[in-house]
Amino acid sequence: MATTDFAFCEATDLADRIRTKQVSPVEVMRATLDRIDAISPSLNCFITVCGEAALDAARAAEQTIMDGAAIGPLHGVPFAVKDMVQTANVATTYGCLPLRDNVPKFDELPIRRLKNAGGILVGKTTTPEFAHACKTESPLFGRTINPWNHRLTAGGSSGGSSVALAAGLVPLAVGTDSGGSSRIPAACNAVVGLKQTLGLIPDDAALDVFNSLISTNPMGRSSRDVALMLSVMSGPDTSDPFSLTRAAASVADELWTGDLRGLRIARMPARPGYVLDTEVASAFEESLRIFAAAGAEIISPAAMELYQDPEAWEAEPGAWIVIQGSLRRLRYGDTIDRFEQFLSRSFMDGVRGADGFTRQEYQRALIVRARLFAEVQRWFGEYDLVVMPTTTRTAISIEQNIPDSISINGKLVGNVHRQWFPDTHAFNMTGHPALAVPCGWSAAGDPISIQIVAGWGADLAALKAGHALSLSVENRVPTFDPVDADVISARDSALVMVDSELA
Repeated sequence: MATTDFAFCEATDLADRIRTKQVSPVEVMRATLDRIDAISPSLNCFITVCGEAALDAARAAEQTIMDGAAIGPLHGVPFAVKDMVQTANVATTYGCLPLRDNVPKFDELPIRRLKNAGGILVGKTTTPEFAHACKTESPLFGRTINPWNHRLTAGGSSGGSSVALAAGLVPLAVGTDSGGSSRIPAACNAVVGLKQTLGLIPDDAALDVFNSLISTNPMGRSSRDVALMLSVMSGPDTSDPFSLTRAAASVADELWTGDLRGLRIARMPARPGYVLDTEVASAFEESLRIFAAAGAEIISPAAMELYQDPEAWEAEPGAWIVIQGSLRRLRYGDTIDRFEQFLSRSFMDGVRGADGFTRQEYQRALIVRARLFAEVQRWFGEYDLVVMPTTTRTAISIEQNIPDSISINGKLVGNVHRQWFPDTHAFNMTGHPALAVPCGWSAAGDPISIQIVAGWGADLAALKAGHALSLSVENRVPTFDPVDADVISARDSALVMVDSELA
């Protein structure tokens, strides 16, 4: 296997080749670091690269194999981590200028589990401040660039991890998702992002273990690779009450046959009141034909069957903002109050808005969450999976501001948060698994994605369907055209400013 083949090799295949001594962890890591060094600066998807530490870990992994010792399922496989997740002795900035020198002393539990399985951390990927936005840019590092179309956003907030995967810089990446933050950039970059069942991967860093919307989750270029990560990251831990009855995901080979016979899939093209781009709608319908050809039964329920509690669905976006905004204000309040002048306006506007939430509003938001859970849980008494487009159109312009209206089919339809991804944050509210997986391409060559939602704990059913879809969807590789200088925001001036004013 030539080192150039490592770039787009599936992690499952790479792990097998390392295990059978067809390739060494050291040559894989050197090829990975060389590619990051060559491509990442133009795409701006890594904020930290652990070059020497990663090579040292690869040398140790190689020696373990030579010694004939037992190895884990990810032995020698590189992975990247979104810079929202704490990593021992590696800077965790949260995309925030004042925290650029923050170095934790420990790994969060999902990272410890990846390392215990033999995975090797190669670096931290970019994120908007505190993962607050559906675009990936920050005063700390500037913009992250979409490798498919440099004039479109990479999505957010796990944009760095998604771009690193799409560009073949790493085979596996860790994202976070509190309202679509892994699924939106997965859709923009033609990769796979899973928001797993609440508690399947324990969160030992959550402040509110009972009302959190956040997941730390696996991302890859294939459903098989995401399932491999899930099998390693999942399983009970005393830090997370929702994990205590969750056994680790057990991945069987029969998941990857492409056979979907026996699955009942509900078709949900667009929630009532929302507009869907014609190319996205066409790719969505083709996905359903692929599922049917694989043996699944496709059902088209009337909207009233799926949305029997329209008041809860209408209240959901506002309830999500109350819960998420309140938690962000509490968790990052000290940083916000001390360093407001160094933070982006979009972050400050969102968090300051939480100061006005009342106790009654917060409790009402929790009740909306409970009603939504009951609604979605009822779906899976009738169906095994419910599928819908991940976003209503392909990636928006890199210049688009979040409060602005977006265009679909040539018409302005409403603001980014409400109209571009109306069906992602609902499943953070309910806790059900939701998988974003590539399903086609626009005429301009931009990725299109489908979201597969499964019953509580049925994450592997979504991954099985995602894999079956991938067998019939054209796989492409970005061309890596030169990035125009005006696309990437200036970074050096911001760093000079913070050096002088924080001194």
